[in-house]
Amino acid sequence: MDVPSSIRRFSAAEEFTYGLQARKRATIVGETTGGDGRDAEGFVLSPHLVAFIPTAKAVNPNTKTCWDGMGDSFDDLINEDQALDTAYAMALQKKLDRTIDPG
Repeated sequence: MDVPSSIRRFSAAEEFTYGLQARKRATIVGETTGGDGRDAEGFVLSPHLVAFIPTAKAVNPNTKTCWDGMGDSFDDLINEDQALDTAYAMALQKKLDRTIDPG
């Protein structure tokens, strides 16, 4: 089964978009991401075995919540193949709306 690359994106990328969205600084366009808001540390158990154990959880200071286990919540859920074109068109439209003189 081919897994969408959006599912493989998590952690820092999710924190960045989650923070922008929580502060209403961006419209998030795309597919649901992997949903990993935890930091993990590797513990060597033997020369051939390492265990990665979650040691921290990212919590947004505004929402007091974390995206862990659910991925980013998008304002516009769009297939990843169309997300860039859609976001670009939305940005152009927003710019156009701001430059047209209503009078």
